[in-house]
Amino acid sequence: MHEPSSLNARWRAFQLKLADQLKALSSPTAIVETATRLLAGYLGASHCWYTEVGADGHTFFSRAGWFGAGMPPMPSSGRIDDFGPAVVATLGTGSDFVVDDMAADARTAAFVASYRAIMIGALLAVPIFKDGRWAANLNVAKPDAYEWTGDDILVTRDVAERTWSAVENALAQAALRQERDRSQYIFDTLSEGLVLLAADDTLSYANDAALRFSALPREAIVGKPYREAFPALAGAEIVALLARVRAGRKAESAEQACLLPGGGQAWIYVRANPSLEDGLAVFFDDVSARKLAVLAAQKAEAHKTMLLDLDEQLRSVADDPAMMMTVATRELARILGVPRVGYVSMDEAVEYGVVGHNYNDVRRVPELPARVERLDDYGLSLAADIRAGRVMRVSDLASDPRTVGAAAAAHAEIGARASVAAPIQRDGKTVAFMFAHHDQSRAWSDEDVELMRQTAARTWDAVARAQAVLALREADRRKDEFLAMLAHELRNPLAPISSAADLLRLGRLDETRVRQTSGIISRQVKHMTGLIDDLLDVSRVTRGLVSLERREVDARSVVSEAVEQVKPLIELRRHHLEVHVAPGPAHVWGDLKRLVQCVANVLNNAAKYTPEGGSIVLHLRTEAEQVVITVTDNGIGMTPDTVAHAFELFAQAERTPDRAQGGLGIGLALVKSLVELHGGRVALHSAGLGQGSKFSIHLPRHRQAPAPTVAPPQAQAQAQAAPDARAGQARVMVVDDNVDAAEVLAALCELLGYVVTVEHSSQRAIERARQERPEVCLIDIGLPDMDGNELASRLRRLPETAGSMLVAVTGYGQEKDREAAQASGFDHYLVKPVDAEQIWALLQARDGGKA
Repeated sequence: MHEPSSLNARWRAFQLKLADQLKALSSPTAIVETATRLLAGYLGASHCWYTEVGADGHTFFSRAGWFGAGMPPMPSSGRIDDFGPAVVATLGTGSDFVVDDMAADARTAAFVASYRAIMIGALLAVPIFKDGRWAANLNVAKPDAYEWTGDDILVTRDVAERTWSAVENALAQAALRQERDRSQYIFDTLSEGLVLLAADDTLSYANDAALRFSALPREAIVGKPYREAFPALAGAEIVALLARVRAGRKAESAEQACLLPGGGQAWIYVRANPSLEDGLAVFFDDVSARKLAVLAAQKAEAHKTMLLDLDEQLRSVADDPAMMMTVATRELARILGVPRVGYVSMDEAVEYGVVGHNYNDVRRVPELPARVERLDDYGLSLAADIRAGRVMRVSDLASDPRTVGAAAAAHAEIGARASVAAPIQRDGKTVAFMFAHHDQSRAWSDEDVELMRQTAARTWDAVARAQAVLALREADRRKDEFLAMLAHELRNPLAPISSAADLLRLGRLDETRVRQTSGIISRQVKHMTGLIDDLLDVSRVTRGLVSLERREVDARSVVSEAVEQVKPLIELRRHHLEVHVAPGPAHVWGDLKRLVQCVANVLNNAAKYTPEGGSIVLHLRTEAEQVVITVTDNGIGMTPDTVAHAFELFAQAERTPDRAQGGLGIGLALVKSLVELHGGRVALHSAGLGQGSKFSIHLPRHRQAPAPTVAPPQAQAQAQAAPDARAGQARVMVVDDNVDAAEVLAALCELLGYVVTVEHSSQRAIERARQERPEVCLIDIGLPDMDGNELASRLRRLPETAGSMLVAVTGYGQEKDREAAQASGFDHYLVKPVDAEQIWALLQARDGGKA
């Protein structure tokens, strides 16, 4: 709820009007009538009056007030219980009695007839205590139900205090005028403090209520300077106020914070009136409760504003997560009034944290640079709180048993005497926390902690969103770079193919030049096929669509075959290769072909990115639970950012000024996926550019091999019986809607000595097959009128081609495509482009069974 005197201009105007009208009045009745009339007008009430409470606490006496037209007068006296026991229970304990609807509220519903008799539908009553006893109420009512606001309550409280004080002041002044002898008694029984000052500012009197603000006994006060006896009145603002009242002979008032003699702070309301012989009568009252409510409302409003401003500032730097954290720490430090706020990101194990993006007021604390710290160094108890997601609050690090000793000393070195930290948890684990340091001891309030919690949570969420957006942008950038690189790599072989095709088209080539041109085309097609195969391979592996042919494999064989594959490149670049293999078997349970592919890719990577004449060292060692293969080079090395993304798809860094080494940069992503499919892991380390790199492959060690499977004798015989018959004049039918592809494939088969027919549609192929009964059909899958799988099924059902060899020749290379083709009746599956050796091998084998 908000305090009107600080937050509402209308209320401030009302206060001035009330003060102006009351100060001219000396009659208590006139003061009450004026105050209740003004308050009723301010709140739109129909009733506003005071009631005094009898000594028994159950009897009321109606006093002066204001009542709107047509409103019945209040009973002059009566029993409070006639209006419900909740009235006594609430007001008698010092709480406001607030009822929005007398008929609906459970506390008053049974007594609604009593309220209706005096036309009260909604009631706000504020108790007034005197000497610890419930002495009176200020009551505000409306004839119909009404929802009282927090401001209504605060306004009524304030008027009650001011009016009651004014009434008591008027009574006191009247008593002074009527009877000096009675003044002592009246002053002593005032709930406000009262001191009388002589012209020289020495004390002539202080009542009992005033003595709680003095460290001196009553007998020592008279004749003392008031600033010595009452430090609460010694503030510059109060001293100036007293001087003005003495000079102008006109009463004034003010509020001020002061220190109590026994320690602690209080807020006092001071009202100074001129008295005889240039003296002053100074009244003061403890209004700490009301003032603290005001300050709490102001603080809550400031916190709310800060969080709204923070959201706006975080949005303004949405592309910079580091700046987000810097902004958050700076703003939180400003609102909390502390010299340091920091942000700590925790590691996966919640053992170490990166302290960064700190705000440091270097006038009060030293600069705290970004660094990695062990969480337990904060103290084991506090570290446990952080891990569990509990707020860590330490008012004094030097004396708190949780931090006394080493932790306190470490904090003292960086200027911290008090500390608070709010953890950020996601999925039940602490991922970060914000902390604040004060250079003095400080009791952290719940409001401080809640503000830190909200700031930390909002900052974390904003940073996470920003990092996700940046990651998407980075992934998109890497994808674009990859596609550009892919286009470059595919254009390289297309250029010589195009030139060779032009040479053949122009003619006039001798046999040597034709063979040379044909060799160029063949080599470049193989290179393009390898690139495409690599792309398909990494796609299948990263999506988990590859089935491993697992068996017991000796890692020494893996290393040997991988070295053999990469040896030509190593020799071409004149590298020095050292291979160190630990003695004894190094068995793993895996797919030999895929494991060789992994090690070969790593070796190939080292060979490509190590300058000519460099050094490459391969180590194979066995440990208790794993087999480790490392490849170390003295090549160009990597930056930390390249290391972090080296195994990601599309993440190849530009490690050389040109693309002379070629490749698509997907080899390491393939290695990581394949090794993880084997239950292993990969690691990479580089000390930086020019410092070389070290790749490690860790595979689970396999200790017991399963019994070897021996093929049946019949299968062995079949495997050994290789067909040796020539193809002769067998009939081959080629079916492909791509005319060029069909003609090239037909020409190849004719060169190999076969009779070839060509069709470009499925229906024509079926008719031709019935007529010519081809022994071999080479069929494209992506035919327009009927796909190749359906054509194969129909050919299998024809008696003329039921026993023919059906070969799929297609650009579709995924495993599901192969399975569909096999189910349709195909004997073999070839992925374009197809070379002559593959066709020759299949045609040769047609009489010896399916390959």
